[in-house]
Amino acid sequence: MSGKRSIRGRLPSEADQAGKSELSRKKAAIPTFQEFQAQFDAWIDAQHAGKPGRSSSTRATTQSFWNLSRWRDLALDRIDEAVIERFKFWALRKVDELRSTGISQP
Repeated sequence: MSGKRSIRGRLPSEADQAGKSELSRKKAAIPTFQEFQAQFDAWIDAQHAGKPGRSSSTRATTQSFWNLSRWRDLALDRIDEAVIERFKFWALRKVDELRSTGISQP
């Protein structure tokens, strides 16, 4: 051998294992978009306590986001600028489709 060490046979150190398990715990703690809905609904109730009309209108406004099947199982830390931009382009296309068929949104 030329004095170079091969890393192929290297066993993971305790520090490596601890880092991986910490990362696994963090990943497990990040809710999916659908799981976050319950937390968000609770926040709406707290923010608009005593204002049921405001609470229901806020829920109605956000309902379209919860119904997005593409996002439902996506962890919140995976929703980045690119995902949001794709959604915006998709939504604009939908609006154009509705307008072209004569169906208008109020």
